[in-house]
Amino acid sequence: MTPMTIVLALASFVGFLLLFLLMLPRSTAQSALLEQVTRDARATAQEKTARSWRLDTDLLAKPFSAIRKLMTPAPDAELVRRLMLAGYKKPAHADIFLGARLAVPAALGILVTLVVSSNVIFYFLLAVVLGFFFPDFWLSHAITSG
Repeated sequence: MTPMTIVLALASFVGFLLLFLLMLPRSTAQSALLEQVTRDARATAQEKTARSWRLDTDLLAKPFSAIRKLMTPAPDAELVRRLMLAGYKKPAHADIFLGARLAVPAALGILVTLVVSSNVIFYFLLAVVLGFFFPDFWLSHAITSG
């Protein structure tokens, strides 16, 4: 792996991170209303989750929440609605989903630079673009199948 490929991978990751941060929605009256309406439902869901052994979603979402809070105080209401339709009702799920939008393209881009030996730039860009849209495709599938 050449230094140029490493620099290209890092520059692309930083570029996509900045693009993602600029695309985050601003807080609206709709998101505040959605927060107020779903407060009770989230409280009962958190009690049920606390009783069963599961991955601590709040801990997993913490770094992604910090990144999101740089741009907007609350998650996008439309994204929260789509996640609720898919069965993900905790507020941390929105931050985990947004984190997946960052982590999946970065992981695929790094994997491609390590595995592919010819046409690295083409496959790198293809992997990053597909990785960016994969969480949305997965969420659409989860909504229709659930």
